[in-house]
Amino acid sequence: AAVAPARSQSIRTLLAHGGGSDMTAAEPPPAGDEAPQDPAGVLVLLVLGLQGMGTLFAFNTIITPLKYYELRFAASPFSSSFESMLSITFNAVALASIVAFQRLQHVIRLRTTIFATLACELVVFATLTVYTLSPLRRPADELHALLEASSTASFTVTLCCTALAAAATGLL
Repeated sequence: AAVAPARSQSIRTLLAHGGGSDMTAAEPPPAGDEAPQDPAGVLVLLVLGLQGMGTLFAFNTIITPLKYYELRFAASPFSSSFESMLSITFNAVALASIVAFQRLQHVIRLRTTIFATLACELVVFATLTVYTLSPLRRPADELHALLEASSTASFTVTLCCTALAAAATGLL
């Protein structure tokens, strides 16, 4: 039983110093350089939960309004496959951006990464909001014709916004 605490302490020491090969398990951490204490792991779970919600927020807001998309894309050639195309686009771009941004994550400061992600998401959701509300300024008798005429353009804008939101999620 005495071996487990010593091993745990050596792992904490290695983690506190970045796990470099220049550290040995027998060396105590320098004064004032100890890892923060979170015995129950509550803060870690809270941070992971918040990051998970933040990561899934963009995807869920894009795929949720299915009835709206059915109406908006009804006259486009994508009316029967828009759900799959939005999901595939989001997941493929998010995965590609995670891989592409791996090298940059070590160079860019965390605050810059978070700010860039939030700014990108703001642009995406502002664009989608304006694009969604703009037809409502038209008279009711012109609305159906406008939606029919702009269904392919609407799909293109939505798909581009989906890709941009996915790239921002990958950066996060």
